[in-house]
Amino acid sequence: MSSGLLTTARVTEAFCVVVVCLAIRIEAAPQQETHATDDALSRIKRELQRTPTDKLKLDPPFPVATFRSSVDQRRYMPTFEEWLQKEFALTDVQRQSQEWYAKCCGINLLNLPQWADKLDRARRRRELRRLREQIARELAQIEANKRK
Repeated sequence: MSSGLLTTARVTEAFCVVVVCLAIRIEAAPQQETHATDDALSRIKRELQRTPTDKLKLDPPFPVATFRSSVDQRRYMPTFEEWLQKEFALTDVQRQSQEWYAKCCGINLLNLPQWADKLDRARRRRELRRLREQIARELAQIEANKRK
């Protein structure tokens, strides 16, 4: 901190000193003689009523930093499709693993309708078997009730 600069701390300190000086009330000590008290009170009143001619002078305001920004050219923004291709592009090792997995354990989606038909037929056969078993149980209960 150089001594020639007006810093925020110095301005704050000077402001506080001025405020404290203005806030102090001047009171005369009680005296024995009334006319001396009257003279002192009248002198104090005159001084308080007189407006000060000296004004508080502060240095000019601090310089304000200004910044300028400009755009020389537009920034390239990839399309969504380009971003997807870049984001999810496979490396050589990943591509090789994908091919091996597809040959070994992969699912051929072209066969999916055939699998759906097979699953649907298996589900129907299971439902028929359950119904037949339930009917057989109920007939057995009816026969058992008839015998009693």
